[in-house]
Amino acid sequence: MNYNLCGASCNGGDFAVVDMVFRKIQAERPDIVTLQETCRDQAGRLQDLLDDAGYGMRSYFSSSRLLPAPDCGTLLPYSAGNAIYVRAAIRDAADFEFRSTDRGGGCVTAEFEVWTRVCSLHGTPKDEDAAKEIKEMATDLFPPSVRRMPFILAGDFNVTPTWPSPEDPAVAMMYAPQAGGTGDYWEVDQFPDDCPGCPPRPGGAPTHPGEGKIDYIFVSAAHFDREVSGRVENEGDCQVGSGDPKPDDARCSDHDILWGEARLRVNEPVRIFQFNMCGARQVPVPACAGGAVGSAAPAVASSILDFRPDVVTLNEVCREQYDEVLRITGANGHALHGQFTVTRAPESACRGSGERGNALISRTPLSDAETTALPGGAGPDSYSLTCAGVTLRERAVKACVTQLSSVAEARPAQAEAVAQRIDGHIGGGFPVILGGDFQARPWDAALTPLYSHHGGTGKLHEVDETDTQYFASPEYSCPVDDRRCRTGEGTYPVPVALQYKLDYVFVSDDFAALDGDATRTSVSSHVPLRGWATLTGGDGAPPPPTPGPPPGQNLPPSVSAGPDLSGAEGQRLRLAGSANDPESTPTVAWSFTAGDDVDPGTTCSFENAHAESTTFSCTDDGTFLVTLTADDGVNAPVGDTARIRLRNLPPRPAITGPQPWSVHRAGTPVRLAAGFTDPGANDTHTCEVEWDDGASDSYAAARQACDRTHTFASAGMYTIKLTVTDDDGGSGAAEVMVVVYDPDAGFVTSGARIDSPTGALTGDPGHTGRGSFQFNPKYRPHDEGPAPGGGKVSFRLAGTDFDLDATELEWLVVTRHGRAAVKGEATVSGRTGYGFVLYGYDDPDKLRLVVWPLSDGPVPGGTPTYDNRRTAGFDLDAAQPQDVSGGNVQVHK
Repeated sequence: MNYNLCGASCNGGDFAVVDMVFRKIQAERPDIVTLQETCRDQAGRLQDLLDDAGYGMRSYFSSSRLLPAPDCGTLLPYSAGNAIYVRAAIRDAADFEFRSTDRGGGCVTAEFEVWTRVCSLHGTPKDEDAAKEIKEMATDLFPPSVRRMPFILAGDFNVTPTWPSPEDPAVAMMYAPQAGGTGDYWEVDQFPDDCPGCPPRPGGAPTHPGEGKIDYIFVSAAHFDREVSGRVENEGDCQVGSGDPKPDDARCSDHDILWGEARLRVNEPVRIFQFNMCGARQVPVPACAGGAVGSAAPAVASSILDFRPDVVTLNEVCREQYDEVLRITGANGHALHGQFTVTRAPESACRGSGERGNALISRTPLSDAETTALPGGAGPDSYSLTCAGVTLRERAVKACVTQLSSVAEARPAQAEAVAQRIDGHIGGGFPVILGGDFQARPWDAALTPLYSHHGGTGKLHEVDETDTQYFASPEYSCPVDDRRCRTGEGTYPVPVALQYKLDYVFVSDDFAALDGDATRTSVSSHVPLRGWATLTGGDGAPPPPTPGPPPGQNLPPSVSAGPDLSGAEGQRLRLAGSANDPESTPTVAWSFTAGDDVDPGTTCSFENAHAESTTFSCTDDGTFLVTLTADDGVNAPVGDTARIRLRNLPPRPAITGPQPWSVHRAGTPVRLAAGFTDPGANDTHTCEVEWDDGASDSYAAARQACDRTHTFASAGMYTIKLTVTDDDGGSGAAEVMVVVYDPDAGFVTSGARIDSPTGALTGDPGHTGRGSFQFNPKYRPHDEGPAPGGGKVSFRLAGTDFDLDATELEWLVVTRHGRAAVKGEATVSGRTGYGFVLYGYDDPDKLRLVVWPLSDGPVPGGTPTYDNRRTAGFDLDAAQPQDVSGGNVQVHK
């Protein structure tokens, strides 16, 4: 759901429009809601309504501007902007701002079953700045590292699909080529209503009665099906408080609601790891000689275990290093399959067999491996291209590795031979991955047969070609508008100032959302290149269907358990299983097995174990294999398996007692009552309490609770901190502050002054001046407390009418460390109804005064009337009182 709430410019921040949005959410149950021109208070109101209704959405508010202050019923800056609500946990929330204007928006990563980046924005109305904003969004505003995950970009773009002209609309830069544009996205309303069956194109129903379609929901074409859908709904009537833009029909806003539906069709990008191990290199390249050769294999294995690539391509690797990489990764639970191709033997830098070569390694078994000799070998060196079939994301893919000659004259013919063989694989219907050290810079003519753009004659893209950070260089550059370039981050940092790119991961048109990243190492003269590429159907469409069975022959059902999924313990993950049989409807059944990393006692359940599409949840984290079995009653049952990885979620404690700011006498027990929740029902928990007086307790939780009793021996303000940790290392914390008094601890007196800082007085935040204190609260003999029986408190702020006089003292705390605090009620400028807390430190002498209207509550926490240390905490030890400028503070013990 996307909606310009118009709260910042046309309904004065009224809540009627929020109530309407809430009703729409209840009715439609969207996964994502993006709002623009929303007042901060309206965003908070909607979150409160969702929480009260138990509709689990999390939100992020992104302020759009400092000044001028929008029409939100407040003079405070940063009070309006964009809001995002998602039915998932939120991480990596951040604002963005266009370089060309002062507008922008906000983004979050939503932890759906597949993590998805969601952004909301409000663009500039139709002028040249609007075109600049759209260009930034379409090219380099969001880096490849972000766009390799599913991406949703929604908001009020403030331009129509035909602006500034139907022949060259600005928003076409967003639409994918298959939808009539040059960008990377589908738009939910891209299929014309007046032309059933026509291909998608920029357009859609009007979302603004006067302007037309100016609101959009874009989804990344690399991750979502092309068959999106959108509809526009008049939001209904609202009786707003002021400034209704269309009083004749009482509309809530001058925009309509845009609804969209889009289906994810991928789980995660394919990961590729390319590295020239330099195992055979000799001095004078110190990084590749001697001991570095022996340390390279463990370093590469460690990088693989960290990155978990689907395909690994290695150059200049000794056979013993190759064997060691496979041994280490396998011993650490990450079994790999590989093919080693000798390119030089004997090789003096390679111990044992003396064989050096290229290695092709895959997470899944290799099939039909073949090695094609390349022209131009000299002396003991030979050059080749090794390719093999691998299965990635349930598709047959050709993975290849090569290394070209360091002799420039030999490389063009070698690259041409590589391109011809790769073209053959592509022509055979295979997506292709090609990694290797090509010994040439990206714009070298030798690579022209491989690149499919910027003068290239080939059919490949390189994973780092979309990173605009490297589009400009002294030798070769591309405008940002090109969206890709024959450039990339350096992988050969010699000389350091130039960072040559010599290593590449090429992929065919079957991949999208490309991203590359050169890391660092000390075991080679090259650095590893990591690549991400999302497997599609070659033209942004879903992969082609599998052919059906031959006529007249009863074949077993075809069954798919769906993609591997990642989620969290306790979460219900949707399994997208399917079973097909042309002759009958097979019966299906789900089952699961738990991996070695799953704790004993874990239970799992299916919502419906006999439905193709169902949900799966477990009471603990770990790795699970779910199997969908189909039986047609004729052939043997067939099954397919998907891997489910569930991460641990931390417990969430809540302290119900003691209450914040509750008052207790020293020497009397204080009972901590605290429960917690944890989606991992199989988890066990440990409670740790820091009582803030030097004591702590650690004990096992009992029945989802951490109750405990503690006695504070001396007066103070104590922040009790509870941490609950589960058996998987996840932890959550909660805290509460209590006040402990002792009538026999002493008293405090002061006649002192401070220089009141800017911002202390809310009614006149720019005011500074002398603040004068007089106070002497004390417990009289036989006082039991908590209220002290003697003394007064007064404060005067020079240059204002702010005068405080205590009318009642509630408690007095005097600590052994020469610190004191007193709380009470007071009149301010002769008016009753104010609370105060006064903090004083003795040696060095410091003071802080917090004053607030009692209409806000019995304790501080909202906007204070006066506070000369607004950013500090309220615990006496965290109060950070201000140095006095005259007089003194004396704590009498």
